Amino acid sequence: MALQFPAEVARIERAQIPTLIEAIAHKLHLTQVYVIPIGHWRQLFEAVAEGMATNEKWLEIDNAATVELNTRDALLFLPANHHIMRDLISAVLTTGTSAQHGLSIATPGSPLLIEVIPAGEVSVYTGRTNLADLVREHLQLSHGASKHPPATMTHPAPTTKQS
Repeated sequence: MALQFPAEVARIERAQIPTLIEAIAHKLHLTQVYVIPIGHWRQLFEAVAEGMATNEKWLEIDNAATVELNTRDALLFLPANHHIMRDLISAVLTTGTSAQHGLSIATPGSPLLIEVIPAGEVSVYTGRTNLADLVREHLQLSHGASKHPPATMTHPAPTTKQS
């Protein structure tokens, strides 16, 4: 018997998650995306060091951030750098070994929060019905349903309807 998920849960191939998150940022025209580590940056940088070793733009961030490694300060990604965010998410999903290596992704001006956990769990929280509908629509159009993917993405609709 196949496992049944609630309507607000979609199953996504793990390898598609980074591209999907980047596509959501582009679809929603997010001009500022903040990435915040679940643990400290030091834990995250150590976990993704090998996976991001060939990404020159990430190495610039890595070198500049050495003083701030014991913080959880947000790192800003502008649209021109969303591909670096995508690569970072991919590295977290590939080389991260604990929840401390996870990420929270937020944006000012939109009630949107995305959490990425190395085990392959991604949660998308929206604070407006129309935003939840856009994310849901993008999910369905871009990736459809998969029969046996290893990861889940949730995007619950808010409990109150806004006009």
